[in-house]
Amino acid sequence: MKTLTKDEFTALTETEQARYINALCAANHIDPPYLTIADEIVDKDSGEVVEDLFDYALDLNIEATDLRGKVFAD
Repeated sequence: MKTLTKDEFTALTETEQARYINALCAANHIDPPYLTIADEIVDKDSGEVVEDLFDYALDLNIEATDLRGKVFAD
């Protein structure tokens, strides 16, 4: 899976960002966030609403690094 820089990630639409995050989760065997009826993205483990998708993706990068290597390019 291609890693994205911050500029590449922020250029995506919110839907594309969410799809990218879901793909990262699937590739790294991490529970993906989910979308509520109120259009809020919620972390499955913590139950917290995700306010910033890029920061959330960076957190996934830290989690995934332990499993398979970096998710985002430096």
